Amino acid sequence: MERNSNKKTLALALTFLVAAVALLGAQTKPKLVMFFSVGGSGNSLKSSAERFGQLYGVDVEALLFPISEVNQKEVLALSSRQGTPDIIAMDDTWFPLMSGFLEELRFPKSFYENFIPSMLGTFRTPGAGGRQYGIPVRMGGEVIVYREDVFKAAGIDPLKLRTWEDLYAAGQKVTDKGKKIWGWVDGYNEPAYIVMLWLSLMGSYGQDIFNADMTKTVFNTPRGLNATQMFIDLTAKLATPDILNYGYAEEIEALQNGSAVMGQLWSARYSAVDKPGLPSSGKLKILPIYPYGKDSGLKTGIDRVNGWGLGINKYSKNKEIAAKFLEFIGSYDEQLRLAVETSNSPVLSGIFKEPSYIKAVPVSKDMESAMKDGIARPMHAKWQEIEGAIAVSLQKAVIGELTASEALAKAESDANKILGK
Repeated sequence: MERNSNKKTLALALTFLVAAVALLGAQTKPKLVMFFSVGGSGNSLKSSAERFGQLYGVDVEALLFPISEVNQKEVLALSSRQGTPDIIAMDDTWFPLMSGFLEELRFPKSFYENFIPSMLGTFRTPGAGGRQYGIPVRMGGEVIVYREDVFKAAGIDPLKLRTWEDLYAAGQKVTDKGKKIWGWVDGYNEPAYIVMLWLSLMGSYGQDIFNADMTKTVFNTPRGLNATQMFIDLTAKLATPDILNYGYAEEIEALQNGSAVMGQLWSARYSAVDKPGLPSSGKLKILPIYPYGKDSGLKTGIDRVNGWGLGINKYSKNKEIAAKFLEFIGSYDEQLRLAVETSNSPVLSGIFKEPSYIKAVPVSKDMESAMKDGIARPMHAKWQEIEGAIAVSLQKAVIGELTASEALAKAESDANKILGK
């Protein structure tokens, strides 16, 4: 009887021990919390986070919110010095505001060497001694997409379209307003969308946006005027009359259904445009160069790279495992998987040459070629406010309320007021 009692006591003790070990394990198992934007970008990055958790035994909580909500939640957490989210997801324009709350990244030089330089530099503080506070994970450049079959029928050789003036002439040739076929399309219904094309044009005409110390905007110049006039001509003369209501979804649909022949497209969206099974499938190509402005003195245009990067919350209690996650998602194998399986836009140059990626995105080599001279959007803490003011002037120019000269002058004046000038 005593022996049976001892067995019961031992069994009960073992049960408590197993429960205690399980509880201890649950308490000590590392956990990472992160917020991503709803949509393709969030789904792609979330898949990587969940895969990391499965492979390395990490409890991962990756939550999806609208992009504005991601920004609000992260800004609140960082400004109040909260430890979560551990991973900070950043649209490139958020970086100047968030960099002071992020942990400096100290990965080996060999890790950084694989990234496309302009994309990596987006999340580094300016200057020769700049510090890396984030890595790009889903970024693209602005590329020119066109219907190869329509160009061929019109006798247009895409490889001869070197300047924006060449592009505009081609757009005029294929525009047929009677049939509602438009030579140009882009996204315009958000300040960031409409200003993106204008920014790329400004760079491609050799025009800076800010002075050297970024205390004043300096784009109201003859070159700036040429770029702004080209923006207006493309939009008002070659695009559908309701273009200002177009977002990226409408742009993609117009390219798919053939109502638009050519446009500027964020490279990560190409896979959405060239979907198998559509009448346009296989007919949409990418210009291998980004065009430059005539008489700009440039030999290639300069588009704007943009997208998402990840950093580590300075107040996180899980910095070591957070760094391992950044190493994982920035690795060659994971970036290749994301590119092929989730249509993620690669941030490592070698992936554009991978056979599996070329099979998924046949224009990948032209895409890389067009983006190779790209630069980041302006890295200024007040850029989003400035961007909104510029967008208003551009919208008024498109509908004819302002001339190009008036729009440019007002945009610069409004921007400098925001800067206190």
